[in-house]
Amino acid sequence: NRGGQPMKVELKDFKTFTPTKLFYDPGFSVIDPTIFESEGHWHLFVKDETSVPTKKNLRIADGNDLQGPFGKAHESFSPQWAEGPGIFRTEGSLLAIFHFYANNSWGALRTKDLATWQDVSDRLNMPPNSHPGTVIEVPQQTLLAMWQAGRAEIGPAPETADLGIGNWIWTDTMQDKQTCRLW
Repeated sequence: NRGGQPMKVELKDFKTFTPTKLFYDPGFSVIDPTIFESEGHWHLFVKDETSVPTKKNLRIADGNDLQGPFGKAHESFSPQWAEGPGIFRTEGSLLAIFHFYANNSWGALRTKDLATWQDVSDRLNMPPNSHPGTVIEVPQQTLLAMWQAGRAEIGPAPETADLGIGNWIWTDTMQDKQTCRLW
């Protein structure tokens, strides 16, 4: 048993669930699946949990449908000891952010084609002791209401200006601060 295989259930009403099924089996243990759509294709980002030889890096498998199947995982695009990929669009490219869990730091890579990656980690500014989360777009009025209620900080991130990701919001209600994009 390799363990670490993404599973799935289907539901329509959050009350009735289908039996659990295997979602993706690349032939090695994986965790942290993140699915991203780009130009009509689906990309499954996973952390390769192989211990011997040590991998512990991020890989991508491609598919034509959100439900899969996803093909063989490409070779790693990240350094070792990375986990929890967050993928999102920036102006004309994609940005992958990930947590280096061995030293509790962060990395970021930018790509236009999912094949050639540029290290932009030096431009990423994350709060101390933050951990992987999910990148989501939230309506501006919701974010402003949180800010007005004193539940969030909003401000520019000059370190990331050239990445095209705009301003960030930091919530103060969680032990591990998470980020949201403000547009």
